[in-house]
Amino acid sequence: MYLGPANRAGARYFQLRKSSDGAVLLAGLHHTGPYPGHNWVEVISSEAIPAHEERIFRYLAALIAPGGHIMVEYESPARRETERALVAGVPPVLTPLGAALLRAGFSAGFKDWYIAEGWSEGPRKLQAYRPMNAAHQREKARAMLAEAEAYLGTAGSAAAPAKRAEDIEARLRALAR
Repeated sequence: MYLGPANRAGARYFQLRKSSDGAVLLAGLHHTGPYPGHNWVEVISSEAIPAHEERIFRYLAALIAPGGHIMVEYESPARRETERALVAGVPPVLTPLGAALLRAGFSAGFKDWYIAEGWSEGPRKLQAYRPMNAAHQREKARAMLAEAEAYLGTAGSAAAPAKRAEDIEARLRALAR
């Protein structure tokens, strides 16, 4: 990880680069603080890294305290499937990006920032939360499972591939116990 300067809010810019040629895989901001909401990572840009995405998100999750969150842009070409799915009303957890974030430990819900606040917050992004504790994780997993099952019971559910949906449902059931 290559660290850059801090912005006016105290978040540090960073880059993750390939070890082979130094190409930037991901660029973002990282912030820490005394309260859960002060601990976050924002992924500003990323290359097409699906083979390594979950591993990278797990690494970033380790930088975020329980109750913190990650925000990942979904307007880049590598995230078009997620963008189309969210626009079609697919629950975030059933999108490719949401599923990767869930598998990486962001199991306490999602927020779709499809309208940037004040138009100065950058591109549309999906925000995913780390659970505060086991009880919080169970509560949020149950809510996401109910949302996913309700969506999958509708006629429009073809926008979420069946295999991904089955995997996510099984993961949420395990987390909800």
